[in-house]
Amino acid sequence: MHAAGENPVVSRITEQLINQGKTQKQLTEYIGGTQGMYSDWKSGRVKSYERYIDKIADFLNVSKSYLLTGYDEDPDEMELLRIYRNLTKEKKTRLLLVAQTI
Repeated sequence: MHAAGENPVVSRITEQLINQGKTQKQLTEYIGGTQGMYSDWKSGRVKSYERYIDKIADFLNVSKSYLLTGYDEDPDEMELLRIYRNLTKEKKTRLLLVAQTI
């Protein structure tokens, strides 16, 4: 759960840092950030974490999807989406009708 007004992405980063016993300083050093950068994220003054999200996910050993949405990607869901995107419009419509009856 994130504090009122705090960005949920920053809240998830903070939660992972605490859970893993890592520090904000270690994170900003790992991504090549500046001192005070993390405080700026928490205050909402800047959203530079967006450009570092891949490195942050790597540092925390979590998925980028988890940091951004709070959910990990499901491989089956991603495969279904890939298949759906490659269907014709007609087949997409038919698939949706079948899926709604399941």
